[in-house]
Amino acid sequence: MATLTYSSLAEFLDAEYHPAGHRLGILVAALTPPPNATVARCGAQIATALPSGVWRRVVEAAVAAIEAHGLVAARRLCQLQSRPGDAQVRGSDVVDFLAHYGHEYSVVLTDIDVPEALAAADAAGCAVHVVTGLDL
Repeated sequence: MATLTYSSLAEFLDAEYHPAGHRLGILVAALTPPPNATVARCGAQIATALPSGVWRRVVEAAVAAIEAHGLVAARRLCQLQSRPGDAQVRGSDVVDFLAHYGHEYSVVLTDIDVPEALAAADAAGCAVHVVTGLDL
């Protein structure tokens, strides 16, 4: 995959994120944990200490895309959490999340090409982008 810059990520979100009806959200599922990550809960609040480095920039791009549509990022951005005691989100967690809540999301940003998770995103009708080679 080609290197993805902040600008091209913003262009991807501009092209693929069209909130309508119940599909108002963006899901960020970082399967590889960023160093010193503090992962936010879905829903009412976004943690004040966002994931460092690359994932912080991915989240910033997602927030900008949501706010560009006049929506509140704290309600429309979900950063999937790992299970208690796990260092990272499992592919099966992404599948389960999308099976239950995928109808509320239009874009999924993730960092690992897990066929089951990508199939679940497709089945839920979400545009998905596997974020690799970021030069942010």
